[in-house]
Amino acid sequence: MNAYGIRPGARAGAPTIALLLATGPGLAPWATAEAADTPRLEEIIVTGERRETDLQDTPIAISAFSQDDLDRSGIASTEDLGNFIPNVHIGRNNNRDAVLITIRGVSSDDLRNESDPTTAFHVDGVYIPRMSGANAHFYDLERVEVSRGPQGTLFGRNATAGVVNLISRRPEFEFGANVDLTIGNFDLFRTRGHVNIPLVDDQLAFRASFISEDRDGFRDNSPQPLRGDDADDYSVRAQLLWEPAAEFSALLALDTFRRRGVGPVNGFIDFPGNPNPQFVLEDPRRFPLAVQGRRNDKDVGARLDLRWTGSRRRSTAYSTSRSPPPRAFLSNDWTSISSTTG
Repeated sequence: MNAYGIRPGARAGAPTIALLLATGPGLAPWATAEAADTPRLEEIIVTGERRETDLQDTPIAISAFSQDDLDRSGIASTEDLGNFIPNVHIGRNNNRDAVLITIRGVSSDDLRNESDPTTAFHVDGVYIPRMSGANAHFYDLERVEVSRGPQGTLFGRNATAGVVNLISRRPEFEFGANVDLTIGNFDLFRTRGHVNIPLVDDQLAFRASFISEDRDGFRDNSPQPLRGDDADDYSVRAQLLWEPAAEFSALLALDTFRRRGVGPVNGFIDFPGNPNPQFVLEDPRRFPLAVQGRRNDKDVGARLDLRWTGSRRRSTAYSTSRSPPPRAFLSNDWTSISSTTG
């Protein structure tokens, strides 16, 4: 009766407490197993500090998406990001045929083609100076990072509002291929895919990716025969990775995109004090134009990425080259206006 050192007349609950204390060490294996089965947050690697760090340990407000996250959320373009990130709005700037990014209310009202944005747009760590064709890089990605600004210390000028960084998926040493198709109204036909080919085991690999979109326009531009706000775009990226040792890798990447068609169409909407009420469009689906707009944008880029790792340091060197800015002739509200630069 006194096996647990209980005094006669002690409370009935005392033996139970003593038993738990005595067998406590024996519960350790079960406790360890339960801890091992406890769900943990997946480690997310970001480069918001110009080096790879765990998102949980990075002292910057960053939103990061993998390609799987983008696909599950239906994010198919840079503009779609604004629907899933707090404090971020991404719209289209028709005057430059480009995207306009606003982060935490910081943006720019300079709509000229040669103007500088307030949000720095990077692809694989390389700054893209003009936002025309930003969606052309939005495919076959490792992840997308949006960092709230200001980020001028790490990313230089034009990063007052923040930074958008697209990281392309690098070649891998396993064969893989994928193609998906999207069909919709206005004769939408979008294709996207990639092929990854290992050339030398664990040393040399090649990856090619592409995206294309063909769609009729939304706007009736009668008396002009073609409809505005159409799509006739394609983009291709090719990468060759050489990794002779674990401490060194060299990546050569070439990319190009082409955008043709009528392009976006601008028209007046009514507002208080409008000095030209006769030009207000009553039907947003019909924009009568005296001159047919057109665009023929083309961009070509090349990048050499060298990485080597020492005992405690990893260094990366970039060498890039891009073609001149794209050109377009956009028609705005019954008058022809040229926004050609370069």
